[in-house]
Amino acid sequence: MGSSAFNFTMDYEDTQTAGCSTCKAVEDLSSYWVPSLYYHAQNGSFVSVKQSGGALIYYLQRSDPNDPNAAEGLLAFPKGFRMVAGTPENRNYTDTPEQRAVSFVCLGTEGPATSELPSQNCPDGLRTQLIMPSCWDGKNLDSPDHKSHMAYPSGLDNGVCPDSHPKRFITVFYEVTWSVDDFKDMWYGDKQPFVFSTG
Repeated sequence: MGSSAFNFTMDYEDTQTAGCSTCKAVEDLSSYWVPSLYYHAQNGSFVSVKQSGGALIYYLQRSDPNDPNAAEGLLAFPKGFRMVAGTPENRNYTDTPEQRAVSFVCLGTEGPATSELPSQNCPDGLRTQLIMPSCWDGKNLDSPDHKSHMAYPSGLDNGVCPDSHPKRFITVFYEVTWSVDDFKDMWYGDKQPFVFSTG
């Protein structure tokens, strides 16, 4: 989602050549990516689940007076900056900040946001939510894992940045809703029939 200049080898200069964006804020030439969601059928096949309405991207202007570099205020993302959140290989929830930054809301039910995919149908869709880290080491525009130069503040989307990552950006938070209700008559037992794939 986002810039029409998106490609696997893109750099900052490439983003500036975009002719359009799927974002309503057409000045936003960033690119946003989430894994695809699939329905895993009993016969072993996988069927792609449609997104409902694209993504909502929020830029939360949250800082903390106790940040190591609080006097600087929130910084703009520097030219050439990149970051990734989440781990596609993760299969065990161990309550790390990176894992807490991903949550799911089963819309049309009474349940709260959870760290797991729901075990019931979501009549108004399944919303995936992601909080990007906002604390920067102040030196590196990227890192080999695209993550180490960034950290989460103490409250995940608020609170204090660690001394190792003293500079503060805005907090990017985004939501993607999936039309899982299309598969409401295809559940089998109490097994979770949906999986994310980065491939």
